[in-house]
Amino acid sequence: MDQTQGNISINPAPVKNQKDPEGMDFSKLNKTSNRQKIINRNAWCFVTPMLLYYILFSVVPIALLFVLCWTDWNGVNGNIFTLEGINFVGVEQFKKIFQPEYLKLIWNTALMGLIQLIVGMVLGFLIAQIFVMKIRGMYLFRTIWYLPSVCSMAVISQIFSLFLNTTYGIFNIMLEKIGLNAINWFDSTFWMFFWIIVIGIWKGLGGTCLYFMAGLNGVPVELYEAASVDGVNKYQKMWYITIPMIKPMTSYVFITSCIGMWGTFETVQLISNGGPNQSTEVIMFLIYKQCFKNFNMGFGAALSVVLLFMIMVLTIINFRLTNLQISGRAD
Repeated sequence: MDQTQGNISINPAPVKNQKDPEGMDFSKLNKTSNRQKIINRNAWCFVTPMLLYYILFSVVPIALLFVLCWTDWNGVNGNIFTLEGINFVGVEQFKKIFQPEYLKLIWNTALMGLIQLIVGMVLGFLIAQIFVMKIRGMYLFRTIWYLPSVCSMAVISQIFSLFLNTTYGIFNIMLEKIGLNAINWFDSTFWMFFWIIVIGIWKGLGGTCLYFMAGLNGVPVELYEAASVDGVNKYQKMWYITIPMIKPMTSYVFITSCIGMWGTFETVQLISNGGPNQSTEVIMFLIYKQCFKNFNMGFGAALSVVLLFMIMVLTIINFRLTNLQISGRAD
């Protein structure tokens, strides 16, 4: 308390923490709020570049795709953003897709994918059975087997293109060493179709094995032990225990493989170029050829939209099956 010229003034002690009648500390709330603002700002700084990249290279192209599929734009004339000088042709581009020559390419894609799907899943399951065994050196063997899955399909296609060369390819050299005639792989409809499928299976087999290994490792060992006590043989264990228990993983591999089979492109472009006689031409290669060789962007966009909806349907089926399996296990 100070007294100056007869006046009394009271100097209150500094208050460290201001609280409301209920005892809430506002200073701590302010610090928390400021800290959260800094966290949010830093988060946006990290997210913004990727968000811009996604908008620029995914959202904008897809939006333009749904516009161009109704036009006959050739990729050169007209303004793609203002649509000035671009002719709209309605559903004419979609009508072309149902012509026999293009339906044949869709059939080629489906047939290649179906063979790769069935053979890849069967081989992947059988090889995964070996990979889960406790054998010395198995980790090294798994790594070597998985290596093709992390390699670029473009690189693999270029390597196989050299292997299949008629003059100095390693496959023809091996045939000549055992007394057989060299084969002109690139002019044979059967062999080109065969090699495109084989390369696709070999490239994806490592990932398929990895998924099945995860499923097999999730099967309780007690089930196999109880089955052994009851005298069940190994084939019966596989049929009545292993296959039912890994059904969710099998469904996932099946649907994702169905989606991936429509993306066959590099092997066709770099090895067969769609030949001979369009026997190996697939829908992705047709889109590439129409857009960047024939400069028929409108038709290429229409093909892309059809492919997009096909993949969306398969994706929705995948989510539905996954949710049904999760709810079934929960029940």
